[in-house]
Amino acid sequence: RLNLLKNSLRNLLKNNDQNKNKKFIEKYFQNKKGIYVDVGSYHPIRISNTLNLYKNGWTGINIDISKKTIDLFKVARPNDVNLNVAAGSKNKNGYFFYDKDISMTSSLNKNFFLKMNNKKPKSKKIKIRSLNYILQKFLRKKNINLLDIDAEGNDFSVLKGINLKKFNVEIIMIEGHAY
Repeated sequence: RLNLLKNSLRNLLKNNDQNKNKKFIEKYFQNKKGIYVDVGSYHPIRISNTLNLYKNGWTGINIDISKKTIDLFKVARPNDVNLNVAAGSKNKNGYFFYDKDISMTSSLNKNFFLKMNNKKPKSKKIKIRSLNYILQKFLRKKNINLLDIDAEGNDFSVLKGINLKKFNVEIIMIEGHAY
């Protein structure tokens, strides 16, 4: 709860480039309620593209490889589905690489992690599930207004795991890296 409070205050006081994404989303979806899927959700408040949507009555699915992240989502966004799994192209088990429990650079891609960090990575086993699997299991409708993917070097694999003929996605937002 202290983490959530601290980051709520930080969000109010700090302006950053991420706000450009938030402003675009708010303007595009103005006066609309819908559904989001946030892959690599990182934090329910800090640098979140979906926070204001949630505050405006939207619901969604938050997916992250960090258990601590998902624990925070369960407290801050109890109306959402919050999953501690990795999204990928196929259902399988794998490993992710990280330096701390809540990190913006945790990744299934060890080379990506090493490029973004100058630290020796720790690794943990994780279930990897395709978006098709996740959406079929947890989403009642076939319409998604916002699919936000920030999978730290694994974004293309996430996209390969969704059948866009089966699920109608209005906007796909993907974080870009020089990697």
